[in-house]
Amino acid sequence: MQIIDTSLILHFTTYTKTKPMRVISMADLFQGNPVMSQFKLTTIEGDEQVDPQAWLCQGESGDVWQQKYTKLVQKYELYPVGINWYSAFPKPDNKVKAVQLTNDLIELFELDIEKPVFIRGNYGEPILGYDGLYQRAVLNSWIVVRLPEDGDQWIVQDKLFINTYSPV
Repeated sequence: MQIIDTSLILHFTTYTKTKPMRVISMADLFQGNPVMSQFKLTTIEGDEQVDPQAWLCQGESGDVWQQKYTKLVQKYELYPVGINWYSAFPKPDNKVKAVQLTNDLIELFELDIEKPVFIRGNYGEPILGYDGLYQRAVLNSWIVVRLPEDGDQWIVQDKLFINTYSPV
C-alpha cells in the first residue's frame, strides 16, 4: 500500500472555503436509531463507518462526508433551513493548507500512480494490516490539511476543490 506522509510535503498553499453546504446531525438523520453505527457512508474518498456523534455534510455537488460538531462550528456558521437541516456558511477564518497531487509530487514520493495512493485521516476506511483510517487520493486530487494543524486532513477531488476553495 502507498501512503503519503503529508508532514514531508514542503510546499502547501493556504486557502479558505468559500461555498456553503447543508448539514444534519447523524442522530437526527437516523432519528436516534442505535443501528446507525452499523451503516457505512460512501464518500468520494472511500467508505466510512457512520459515526453516531458526527454530522452529515453535503457539498454543493451532492458529495457527502461526516464531521464532528465541534470542528463544524469552529469553521462554519449554522442557519436552520428545514426540519433538522442547516445551511453551513464558512467563517472568514476557515483556513486550510492544500497541495494538488500532481505527477511531480507522485515522482517526489516515488509512488506508482497505477496503484492506490492513500493519506491517513480522521475519517476514511480501515485497511487490513494498518492502524487508523485512510482516504484514497487520485491524480490531480487535493490533499487538504486543517489550520491550525491538529491532524485533520482529507482528500478533495480537483473540480470540487476549485469550485469551493479560494487562495488566501
